[in-house]
Amino acid sequence: MKTERPNLVDSLAAMAHSKSILQRRLIETGMGVLTALREHRISYDQAWEDFFNIDNYRAVRRRRLSPLLVDFFEWGMELEDVAKTVPAGLPESYQSMSKLADKLLKRPQQGDLPRRQPAANHRIRRAG
Repeated sequence: MKTERPNLVDSLAAMAHSKSILQRRLIETGMGVLTALREHRISYDQAWEDFFNIDNYRAVRRRRLSPLLVDFFEWGMELEDVAKTVPAGLPESYQSMSKLADKLLKRPQQGDLPRRQPAANHRIRRAG
């Protein structure tokens, strides 16, 4: 029987108490990778190794996460091909991925933790 090797999606899923939190963490991580690519801080090979790879993509599909997240991964997995064949298309790819992330992050999420209410006075006062 073939077993899949460990991947980031499954590792994060083990720590997330809901799909929505898992999706948010994946988008946050993906946007970090995207920013690093835009700023030429990492290579496309490194982005593939770290995040936009087939193992993570399969885990996203297997866990039936948002179609927006599936699309985000598909765009990310194609970035190296776009860079090699049509480099002028990279800004459009980055923008499309950012829009997908925005849609997913702005969506109301069921099962999330209640939002923390800021205290009226956030400074800690010490007695004495």
